[in-house]
Amino acid sequence: MIASIEGVLVVRGAEAVIKTGGLGLQVLMPANEAELLPAEGEIVRLHTHFSVREDGWTLFGFFNASSLALFKLLISVNGIGPKLGLGILSGSNAGEVALAIESGNERFLIGLPGIGKKTAARLGVELKGKIPADIMPDGSSDSLPESLTMSDNVEAAISVLNAMGLPRQKAELALSKAAAADKGIENDIDKLVKAALKLLS
Repeated sequence: MIASIEGVLVVRGAEAVIKTGGLGLQVLMPANEAELLPAEGEIVRLHTHFSVREDGWTLFGFFNASSLALFKLLISVNGIGPKLGLGILSGSNAGEVALAIESGNERFLIGLPGIGKKTAARLGVELKGKIPADIMPDGSSDSLPESLTMSDNVEAAISVLNAMGLPRQKAELALSKAAAADKGIENDIDKLVKAALKLLS
């Protein structure tokens, strides 16, 4: 098993190439972690998972041990393979995904790449109570949205924020905090969006 890799970064990106021991190894990474890679030519060290399947061998890399640990839990769930597990962690960090699973926040999970209602429910059933405490984020009570009344106004506000390039889960978090600060604001789409954007600025 290849538990980690250290070498010179040859190709930067979600399909990184790292030269080590005379070999150039391709390492697939979550998109958000790939953004943290150093410049090409610099040394990088990653925690890794080596997947051996009938259709090929693949090396997955993560900066954080917690991301790797959650990745292994995700791919233990029936119907979730390594590529989908990588997609989930590309949509949000490990702490937020772990908290969503533990708190039963299926709406957050459905907002992640490749996750539908059935898969979100399966994640909760199979992984709730199995996630190590050190994967959970600090200050977890503020890491995911409180319950929002999913009215037409709220859905419209989410759509507006999505159109501005904000992922659904982050839009919900901002809208939740805006609604908590002003109880009547959900009745006005324009005010709701502006309050959410102010929190994000």
